[in-house]
Amino acid sequence: PYNDTDTTPYEQCFASNPFTTSTSGSYYVNDYQCRSQCWEIIPNRDIDVFDDQFSNGGFNSGRRIAQIPFYDASGALVEIRQGSLSLKAYTFFRLLAEQTQNTGGLADTPPSALRGNVYNVSTRKEAVFGYFTVSAVSMIRYWLDRKDARGKPPGLFAALNGRLPSPEGEIDPNTNQRKPVYSGSGLLNSSRVPTAVCVSSDSRTPIKPTGWRD
Repeated sequence: PYNDTDTTPYEQCFASNPFTTSTSGSYYVNDYQCRSQCWEIIPNRDIDVFDDQFSNGGFNSGRRIAQIPFYDASGALVEIRQGSLSLKAYTFFRLLAEQTQNTGGLADTPPSALRGNVYNVSTRKEAVFGYFTVSAVSMIRYWLDRKDARGKPPGLFAALNGRLPSPEGEIDPNTNQRKPVYSGSGLLNSSRVPTAVCVSSDSRTPIKPTGWRD
């Protein structure tokens, strides 16, 4: 694996010819254990807006704010954020949610054109979709232990990748095909099988999140 900005291998993780096999030219996928602890970050893409004109900013209960996927039987740390919106921003995101997340019926009103506050400064004729807004955000973290969950989850790797993990040098559980045996060096001057580096990104982090329970 290489850095995003240059061709420097992470932690000198490089092997010029790591395999010895008689099936040259075949394509294989290898999955590696993480070299360190690594946490997967799964964002919620759903839009959830609420008009508090009747609650007047007071306490509101019984509202579903998220649907957490059951990918793994172990616990998960859920980060809940609540922001404030102007009336125009609320209207925009409410219409967007209605048109993209709700199942339409015969009694539903036809979708209206969404007009945001983002446009091309060079030409106003170009259609640009989006809304820019800034607000204060309240955030809490909730530990979901899943002790009352039912059924058997697929496992985090299989759920995110659509297949079972396939270690190097073993039979691929997805195709039942035997793969080449590792015989090179994962790290320079090392003879062990390489491990995957947990690179900080929007989807994972090697830093233990605040509130995580082992």
